[in-house]
Amino acid sequence: MISRWFGYIFFLLLIPQIQETCEKTRGGGIMTLDKKNVIVLIEYIAELLMLFILYTLTGIAHISFGRYAFLFSMLYIILRNKGHNSLIWQEAKYALLFYSCLFVVTLTIQPMKTIGVKLLISNFLICFGNFVFAMVFKRYFHALFFEQLSDKVMIIGTGHHAAKLSSVCKMNRFALAKAVCYVRCNDDRFEIAQEEVAYDHPIYDFKDLDKCIKENNIDVAIIAMTKATKSDMRLITDSLRDKVKTIKFLPQVNGMFTYESKIEDYDGLLMISNHEAHTSVIEKIIKRIIDICAGICGCIIFVPLYFVIKVLNFKNDDRDPVIFTQDRIGLNGKRIKIYKFRSMIPHAEEVLEKLMAEDPAIRDEYLTNKKLENDPRITPVGKFIRKTSLDEWPQFINVLKGDMSIVGPRPYLFREKDDMGIYYDAIIKAKPGITGMWQVSGRSDTTFKERCSLDEYYCKNWSIWLDFVILVKTVKTLITKEGAK
Repeated sequence: MISRWFGYIFFLLLIPQIQETCEKTRGGGIMTLDKKNVIVLIEYIAELLMLFILYTLTGIAHISFGRYAFLFSMLYIILRNKGHNSLIWQEAKYALLFYSCLFVVTLTIQPMKTIGVKLLISNFLICFGNFVFAMVFKRYFHALFFEQLSDKVMIIGTGHHAAKLSSVCKMNRFALAKAVCYVRCNDDRFEIAQEEVAYDHPIYDFKDLDKCIKENNIDVAIIAMTKATKSDMRLITDSLRDKVKTIKFLPQVNGMFTYESKIEDYDGLLMISNHEAHTSVIEKIIKRIIDICAGICGCIIFVPLYFVIKVLNFKNDDRDPVIFTQDRIGLNGKRIKIYKFRSMIPHAEEVLEKLMAEDPAIRDEYLTNKKLENDPRITPVGKFIRKTSLDEWPQFINVLKGDMSIVGPRPYLFREKDDMGIYYDAIIKAKPGITGMWQVSGRSDTTFKERCSLDEYYCKNWSIWLDFVILVKTVKTLITKEGAK
């Protein structure tokens, strides 16, 4: 009886969603489904079917599938119906929270005497299996039907932010946002003039805005003009009124926000609040446990790698030590000695000083970027291990010792301390890492100041989830070899 009343309530809650989803077209009375809700419905059905398959295979005796499916559906409406334009990391976070809640809720409705090891294992396998299936299904479902499901995005502006936004849309296909055109805002009606650097899509003049929207069937307009004045923004938004489904804009923040940001409605005023993330002792313990496990595995693999690189060096008449040690800045500014596979000739620091003294161009390049594009000190084997990032592998010894972490800011040299400037105090609050924000954000393509800014962001916003995202991106970077030199 109680389950039946819950069913009635559940159906009543669905009525507004059904009314919103089913929209009548102006002609013919044909029922059409909103694109966002179609995606949500298909993904819901797919996950529900997988839930049934896993439920059948595991054979939970104390929970009926009807009750399991009911709880699944209720939680899905509350936690998962977030739209279809999230990045994969955000969607994975929603999915992980959803299946964690499903695991707990399905246990709490059972009498204590029925909860045993078999029920716990079966329930865990169902929830974890469905989580993995959900992410894999979403990834390939979005990729396979990207053209049909994606929102057509019009970027207002042609400057650097517009070009960057187009690149983000292209690289993050999971979010189902396809940039199709730019709009140039350089006529006499605008108070600012943008440099034109974006050319990968057709460019329309602002006077042809209506033509652009109709020809490209635009769903979303994003204003990528961070220096636009109030009158410029009003002119653009008034021109877009009732012509596109969604209007978004990039705010002017001057690239200085390294804290976690949140949009707030402050009694009708748009406010962006920034605060430093607070981590618990439990999270720090978990991070250290992960480091120990990864350090042990890394050190086991290190042994055969050492001998392989040693043999390769011998074949190139290189008889010098395979391991290179160097003092770096550690946690709280402490001096630590890091280990690396040697990729340069011996006494590389002295050679660098000589090169900078003899060639002002080399000196300017190194002082600006803290690296040389074509460094003559790198050995033949060193080029290979740098390209594959194998030179960093001995740092698993540092991880096991506790000097470093798997994920963290770059281990800076002491001579770089003054150049770190305002970033130094924030960066030394975390252990240096084998990988980190800058390694998955262009690596060799980023400037020294950009590296410091990325590392500061990591230190101020650290979480276990952020580490997970960086690790996955690291694997992708190593496979695609983006930014590696």
